Amino acid sequence: MDPQIELAKNHKLSMHQINEIERILEVHYYEIKDSWYKHFKY
Repeated sequence: MDPQIELAKNHKLSMHQINEIERILEVHYYEIKDSWYKHFKY
């Protein structure tokens, strides 16, 4: 099971802010995924 990273809610963020968050998530995707596996012991 792979983690799915997606926007669940938008608390009045601008499109620029959302795009920046998505860019950061894409850059750090493998770090996030590795941490997820370590946390859940996969």
